[in-house]
Amino acid sequence: MPDTIIVVSPALDETGKRHHDRFDAYLQSDLTLVARKSRQPLLDSSRELLRLGYDPTVTVGMVWSHNPTKVTLKAPIGVAAQYDTMGERFVRRKEPVQASPMSKPDGPKTQHRTRSSIPAK
Repeated sequence: MPDTIIVVSPALDETGKRHHDRFDAYLQSDLTLVARKSRQPLLDSSRELLRLGYDPTVTVGMVWSHNPTKVTLKAPIGVAAQYDTMGERFVRRKEPVQASPMSKPDGPKTQHRTRSSIPAK
């Protein structure tokens, strides 16, 4: 049995209508919302659990709200957090692009000409 369980249910909008292919994920222990309107609730929940300070080696399991005793997916939090889904495949998550330490924060220095600096003909 996994160490941590998330319960997944269909995401609903303000009027109670179901969002197609979107799910909310809650921790089974205290019903804390860990993923909202997610297409990949186990993976998104794993990233949120890491952000909350969970140990990456802890196993997280996913159950559906209509059958909370049957674990449908499980993985170590640190592994699941590294992936996204693309169609029916798992793909490595791309790291956010960060500025190079050598780049200047102000960007390139360019001179802008104003009307008064343009010579008259």
